[in-house]
Amino acid sequence: MYNHFSSDFELFDACSSLWFGENPPPHPTDWVVISDPSERIATALEAMYEYYGRGKDMLEKVFRDSPQVPALQEILHEKWQPLLQTMVEILAQGWDDSERDDGLKMRAILRVVLNFFTWQTLADSGLSMREAAHLAATWVQMIGSSPQKYLTGYNRE
Repeated sequence: MYNHFSSDFELFDACSSLWFGENPPPHPTDWVVISDPSERIATALEAMYEYYGRGKDMLEKVFRDSPQVPALQEILHEKWQPLLQTMVEILAQGWDDSERDDGLKMRAILRVVLNFFTWQTLADSGLSMREAAHLAATWVQMIGSSPQKYLTGYNRE
């Protein structure tokens, strides 16, 4: 294989492009048209958690191994992280208060519920995909509906 690829990055890029081409993640722009933030997050998490369920064998290895494999980490940084950031920005719309900290905290919460390992923890707890997505969406909805209640007292340092 190394006769065809000049680096580990090129090899992982080719393999990941093929896999993601055959197993595309949900497209976050599909969620933009959902005006209600609660419905948008519920729809998004159901789609993401179903995706994680379908691709769990590969995704678990990729996310698990990326800290030890620089080329894989670079692929995730270039391809997965921008997609995840787009998801966070789309899902944060409508939740943000005018205060900067609430927006930052909401984005942090969204990163947690969109994380593969969060899904895996919920799925390993015996929840169905739908139950896991509903539980995570409920957390976001609770915090998003009353940010002052849940997010005060925790100052960034």
